[in-house]
Amino acid sequence: MVVTTSQRRAGLVSVGMVVFLCMTATAARAQIANIGLNPSTPGARAGSMGRTFIGIADDASASITNPAGLFSLSRPQVYAEFSSARIESDFSSGERTSGLSFFGLSAPIGGRTAVAFSRHEFFRFKDFGDQFLGVSYAGSVSVSAGPDLQVGVTISADTVTVPGTSSHTSIGAVIGGLWHPTDTLKVGLVGAIGSKHGDDIGFNNPNRLGGGVGFRPTSRVLVAADLVWIQSSKMLPFSGILDDTVETHAGLEFQAVTGDTALFLRAGAFTSSGDSFFEIQSVPSKSAAIGVGVSGRGRYQVDFGFLTANREIRLSAAFRF
Repeated sequence: MVVTTSQRRAGLVSVGMVVFLCMTATAARAQIANIGLNPSTPGARAGSMGRTFIGIADDASASITNPAGLFSLSRPQVYAEFSSARIESDFSSGERTSGLSFFGLSAPIGGRTAVAFSRHEFFRFKDFGDQFLGVSYAGSVSVSAGPDLQVGVTISADTVTVPGTSSHTSIGAVIGGLWHPTDTLKVGLVGAIGSKHGDDIGFNNPNRLGGGVGFRPTSRVLVAADLVWIQSSKMLPFSGILDDTVETHAGLEFQAVTGDTALFLRAGAFTSSGDSFFEIQSVPSKSAAIGVGVSGRGRYQVDFGFLTANREIRLSAAFRF
């Protein structure tokens, strides 16, 4: 096969981009924000709480973050998220990319099962007009394993498209659990097997393992934190280049207005550890986040979030019926 100049350029940019993202991994179950790879935490609410959601997992975006949480949804729900980010690095022209980053449908079945279907853009990156895109189509099931314990699994078909070359599809999986030891405390655990694209595209979604807690000291305050290990050392098709990373997420939600229409104020932060022998300057390995949300009578919720890393904007809406 003859490789054209554009194909060669796209391949080199792809590899360089992946190297960059691995250097600056920010994973919450495994998010790598600084290059537009976000396989784990959609949603403006989670984003504005520092991407903390493993121990919360109480809307349809849980199908990606912690599928065990889907069981807590007592009504069918449709959920959509729009996001926009500007990625700047030595490997990027700094173009802003925007789009529908998540869409999901979830519904309870009987009293012990919930199911969901979702579309998630886990990877979006633009360089000199060329857009690199990763899209996941997934199905999820969550069941009650006891009065205080739920478990769930998501199976996804992940497609990565690199301009000028090809696209490749591989299977990924997420398994999660959510335990409610008290009415005010939830503890989540999640593990993921990332989709593999190394031979065709040049990188793999990383495996990851994470835990999180959500605690309500009062009825109007939610405090949450996640700790996640990401196997970034296996992201490239050759070994010895990258180190594994660990990410810490923390967030706070305060219900400022109660009643039929409730107003929520949120803030959070995340940071990652882990280096390689590559040295990239002026790249954030941590980020702050703020946001606001409005919900009405348990029927709808609209959330906005801003993250300082990549100046990312998120807007999401959930409707229950």
